[in-house]
Amino acid sequence: ISFFIGSLEIGGTEKQFINIINSLDQKKFKIDLHLLSSKKGQLFKELESNITVFLPKFKFKSFLKHIFNFIVSFFRIRRTKPEIIHCFLPHAYLIAGLIGFLNNHKNIIMSRRSLNNYQQNFKLIPVKKIELFLHKRIKFIIVNARAVRENIINEGAPEKIVKLIYNGFIKPESEQNVLPDNFKKKLGIKKNTFVFLVLANLIPYKNHKLVIDAVDELRKFVKTQFKVIFLGSGKNEYKQYLKSLIKEKKIENYFIFKNRTKYIKKFLDITNVGISSSLEEGLSNSLIELISHGITTIATNVGGNSEITNNRNGFLIESNNKDQLVKAMKTILSNKNLLKRKSLQSKKDSKKFCLNEMVKNHITIYENLITN
Repeated sequence: ISFFIGSLEIGGTEKQFINIINSLDQKKFKIDLHLLSSKKGQLFKELESNITVFLPKFKFKSFLKHIFNFIVSFFRIRRTKPEIIHCFLPHAYLIAGLIGFLNNHKNIIMSRRSLNNYQQNFKLIPVKKIELFLHKRIKFIIVNARAVRENIINEGAPEKIVKLIYNGFIKPESEQNVLPDNFKKKLGIKKNTFVFLVLANLIPYKNHKLVIDAVDELRKFVKTQFKVIFLGSGKNEYKQYLKSLIKEKKIENYFIFKNRTKYIKKFLDITNVGISSSLEEGLSNSLIELISHGITTIATNVGGNSEITNNRNGFLIESNNKDQLVKAMKTILSNKNLLKRKSLQSKKDSKKFCLNEMVKNHITIYENLITN
């Protein structure tokens, strides 16, 4: 199997991908991994040692270098003759899908893990047309949410090739001797302070501004002490924009910024409620991580969020609706029994996001393709 993915930086898809590729029986499968970025990423070191990794021949400094890398990958696939090509995320699909097509490859798989809003970001490249062309010439499209499945079928993909496999919960790593109270103290949070966690990289569509606006409103009529932790990494310009917005509203005391880390358990252990304010999603790994930890969530009703958060285990609000977010935050701050009930339901509902089941379903697809 030849896998294609951009890089192995810390992200939801990348973490799911690592668990799939590392779970394959090395006696049964020979695995090649083609990274499209020269930056390997923080998760690279977690790869099993017997996976063959190919990096780009040239760094992407010009369009011509992209063409050279494409040609190198094309002939590498022709030489190695993999029985399956599996592409993760749009960049990999465009590159590896076309390479597979040009090599007349019969077993190309694409994993789509978000809605197709990203297609609008490409002005010069007709991404939508290229993807539709490929959809009708590949073996399977694997999606991780019903919303993504409907989206890609409406886009023109044949319904019979679209397979739904939910993301699996990945148990977060923990650092030794990190007790919740000690960690709170380290962050400057008082022991009995209520904690909201926004577990999302600093990307504009994650809509951190909605949380900032809600806190500005909430603080006017809530006496309970609370903090909001923004746990995620991203471009410094966006981070500074958020910080300036917070400073302008004079609510600095309510917010803590922390870079994304693989050691998120210490943050989950001190969290009372998780918030996903995103404007778009496929199936949110952050929400899965939160409910699997028995944490009540407040989430915007976009993409596959409603397949994780509902009004039994949390609060589902309209996209970019500040009033509904304020109401949900206020309700949960003032009702400990409600919080407890929703947290217990979160833990129960998380069972359908099983890592072993996700891996097993991928392996079944690979084995059936090879057998056939």
